[in-house]
Amino acid sequence: MMALLREGLLLGLGALDLTRERVTSLVDELIKRGEQVQKEREVAIDELLAAGKRAEERLRATIARVVGELGLPTKADLARIEERLAALEKKLK
Repeated sequence: MMALLREGLLLGLGALDLTRERVTSLVDELIKRGEQVQKEREVAIDELLAAGKRAEERLRATIARVVGELGLPTKADLARIEERLAALEKKLK
């Protein structure tokens, strides 16, 4: 049941928007409906938050890989360009 609950939550709320407050609220709602027992509450909350964190890490890694593959500049790349541009502008003045 926990796996199904976890998958549903990740799909329903979005993997990156899992705050302890939202997860707690969801688990409390499931307890009210009788779909989750009170003694499993904290375990369910911790597992759902951990699953959201893992999903976020995977997404960030995928985005970094795609940006690298496409050759898009990173923030650091743009910062170096801005520094070089500022230095050139200063020399021209």
